[in-house]
Amino acid sequence: MLKGIPTIKEAQAYKHILSNFSMATVLEVNLSKSKIFFFNTNIAIQKGISRIVGFQRDVLPSKYLGVPLTDKPFHKSIWEPMINKMWDKIRRWTFRYLNLGGWLVLTKVVLQSIPIFMLSALPAPKGVLQHFRTIQRDFLWGMGEERNK
Repeated sequence: MLKGIPTIKEAQAYKHILSNFSMATVLEVNLSKSKIFFFNTNIAIQKGISRIVGFQRDVLPSKYLGVPLTDKPFHKSIWEPMINKMWDKIRRWTFRYLNLGGWLVLTKVVLQSIPIFMLSALPAPKGVLQHFRTIQRDFLWGMGEERNK
Protein backbone atom coordinates (compact mmCIF):
# COMPACT_ATOMS: atom_id res chain seq x y z
CA MET A 1 0.00 0.00 0.00
CA LEU A 2 1.44 3.28 -1.08
CA LYS A 3 0.16 6.17 1.00
CA GLY A 4 0.33 9.83 0.30
CA ILE A 5 1.23 10.94 -3.19
CA PRO A 6 2.36 7.83 -5.10
CA THR A 7 5.55 8.18 -7.10
CA ILE A 8 7.40 6.07 -9.63
CA LYS A 9 10.30 5.78 -7.17
CA GLU A 10 8.00 4.29 -4.49
CA ALA A 11 6.56 1.85 -7.04
CA GLN A 12 10.06 0.71 -8.00
CA ALA A 13 10.96 0.20 -4.33
CA TYR A 14 7.72 -1.75 -3.82
CA LYS A 15 8.51 -3.93 -6.84
CA HIS A 16 12.01 -4.55 -5.42
CA ILE A 17 10.51 -5.60 -2.06
CA LEU A 18 8.14 -8.02 -3.80
CA SER A 19 11.04 -9.43 -5.81
CA ASN A 20 13.12 -9.97 -2.65
CA PHE A 21 10.14 -11.62 -0.98
CA SER A 22 9.73 -13.97 -3.95
CA MET A 23 13.39 -14.97 -3.88
CA ALA A 24 13.38 -15.53 -0.11
CA THR A 25 10.15 -17.54 0.05
CA VAL A 26 9.88 -19.02 -3.46
CA LEU A 27 6.36 -17.56 -3.54
CA GLU A 28 5.23 -15.28 -6.32
CA VAL A 29 2.56 -12.63 -6.56
CA ASN A 30 -0.34 -13.73 -8.74
CA LEU A 31 -0.59 -10.75 -11.08
CA SER A 32 -3.97 -11.85 -12.45
CA LYS A 33 -5.46 -11.61 -8.95
CA SER A 34 -3.60 -8.48 -7.84
CA LYS A 35 -5.13 -5.04 -8.27
CA ILE A 36 -4.04 -1.51 -7.49
CA PHE A 37 -6.32 1.35 -6.49
CA PHE A 38 -5.56 5.02 -6.97
CA PHE A 39 -7.21 8.04 -5.38
CA ASN A 40 -6.72 11.55 -6.73
CA THR A 41 -3.71 10.52 -8.80
CA ASN A 42 -2.75 11.73 -12.26
CA ILE A 43 -3.59 9.19 -15.00
CA ALA A 44 0.00 9.21 -16.34
CA ILE A 45 1.35 8.33 -12.88
CA GLN A 46 -1.32 5.64 -12.48
CA LYS A 47 -0.29 4.00 -15.76
CA GLY A 48 3.42 4.22 -14.92
CA ILE A 49 2.99 2.66 -11.48
CA SER A 50 0.67 -0.05 -12.83
CA ARG A 51 3.23 -0.92 -15.51
CA ILE A 52 6.08 -1.10 -12.98
CA VAL A 53 4.34 -3.29 -10.39
CA GLY A 54 2.40 -5.27 -13.00
CA PHE A 55 -0.96 -4.93 -11.24
CA GLN A 56 -4.25 -4.12 -12.95
CA ARG A 57 -5.84 -0.81 -12.04
CA ASP A 58 -9.24 -1.06 -10.38
CA VAL A 59 -11.82 1.26 -8.86
CA LEU A 60 -14.02 1.09 -5.79
CA PRO A 61 -16.30 -0.60 -4.97
CA SER A 62 -14.53 -3.93 -5.30
CA LYS A 63 -14.10 -7.07 -3.18
CA TYR A 64 -11.14 -8.61 -1.38
CA LEU A 65 -11.59 -12.10 0.06
CA GLY A 66 -15.35 -11.57 -0.12
CA VAL A 67 -15.22 -8.34 1.88
CA PRO A 68 -16.37 -5.27 -0.02
CA LEU A 69 -13.80 -2.53 -0.41
CA THR A 70 -15.59 0.76 -0.57
CA ASP A 71 -15.28 4.37 0.34
CA LYS A 72 -18.57 4.08 2.30
CA PRO A 73 -18.03 1.22 4.80
CA PHE A 74 -20.82 2.39 7.09
CA HIS A 75 -23.57 2.13 4.48
CA LYS A 76 -26.17 -0.52 5.35
CA SER A 77 -26.32 -1.85 1.77
CA ILE A 78 -22.85 -3.38 2.21
CA TRP A 79 -24.23 -5.58 4.97
CA GLU A 80 -27.40 -6.73 3.14
CA PRO A 81 -25.77 -9.90 1.68
CA MET A 82 -24.68 -10.89 5.20
CA ILE A 83 -28.18 -10.34 6.59
CA ASN A 84 -29.68 -12.31 3.69
CA LYS A 85 -27.23 -15.15 4.33
CA MET A 86 -28.37 -15.34 7.95
CA TRP A 87 -32.03 -15.44 6.90
CA ASP A 88 -31.29 -18.14 4.30
CA LYS A 89 -29.73 -20.32 7.01
CA ILE A 90 -32.73 -19.77 9.27
CA ARG A 91 -35.22 -20.68 6.52
CA ARG A 92 -33.53 -24.06 6.16
CA TRP A 93 -33.77 -24.77 9.88
CA THR A 94 -37.27 -23.60 10.78
CA PHE A 95 -38.92 -27.00 10.38
CA ARG A 96 -36.42 -28.89 12.51
CA TYR A 97 -37.56 -30.31 15.82
CA LEU A 98 -34.95 -29.23 18.34
CA ASN A 99 -35.01 -28.52 22.04
CA LEU A 100 -33.91 -25.15 23.37
CA GLY A 101 -30.31 -26.37 23.68
CA GLY A 102 -30.24 -27.28 19.98
CA TRP A 103 -31.62 -23.89 18.97
CA LEU A 104 -29.07 -22.21 21.23
CA VAL A 105 -26.17 -24.15 19.67
CA LEU A 106 -27.34 -23.25 16.13
CA THR A 107 -27.59 -19.61 17.16
CA LYS A 108 -24.17 -19.43 18.81
CA VAL A 109 -22.18 -21.63 16.46
CA VAL A 110 -23.67 -20.70 13.10
CA LEU A 111 -25.58 -17.42 13.24
CA GLN A 112 -23.01 -15.62 15.35
CA SER A 113 -20.12 -16.87 13.21
CA ILE A 114 -21.53 -15.74 9.84
CA PRO A 115 -20.63 -12.03 10.18
CA ILE A 116 -17.35 -12.49 12.10
CA PHE A 117 -14.97 -12.35 9.12
CA MET A 118 -16.56 -9.23 7.68
CA LEU A 119 -16.75 -7.60 11.11
CA SER A 120 -13.01 -8.16 11.51
CA ALA A 121 -12.41 -6.08 8.38
CA LEU A 122 -15.14 -3.44 8.46
CA PRO A 123 -16.84 -1.58 11.29
CA ALA A 124 -20.59 -2.16 11.17
CA PRO A 125 -23.15 0.56 11.82
CA LYS A 126 -25.06 0.29 15.07
CA GLY A 127 -28.29 -0.48 13.19
CA VAL A 128 -26.70 -3.46 11.44
CA LEU A 129 -25.42 -4.89 14.72
CA GLN A 130 -28.89 -4.49 16.20
CA HIS A 131 -30.33 -6.25 13.14
CA PHE A 132 -27.92 -9.19 13.68
CA ARG A 133 -29.04 -9.45 17.31
CA THR A 134 -32.71 -9.24 16.31
CA ILE A 135 -32.31 -12.06 13.78
CA GLN A 136 -30.58 -14.25 16.36
CA ARG A 137 -33.10 -13.44 19.09
CA ASP A 138 -36.10 -14.05 16.82
CA PHE A 139 -34.63 -17.34 15.65
CA LEU A 140 -33.94 -18.52 19.19
CA TRP A 141 -37.18 -17.38 20.81
CA GLY A 142 -39.48 -17.38 17.79
CA MET A 143 -41.26 -14.63 15.92
CA GLY A 144 -44.87 -13.58 16.34
CA GLU A 145 -47.06 -16.60 17.20
CA GLU A 146 -44.01 -18.89 17.44
CA ARG A 147 -42.68 -16.92 20.39
CA ASN A 148 -43.90 -19.58 22.87
CA LYS A 149 -41.37 -22.30 21.89
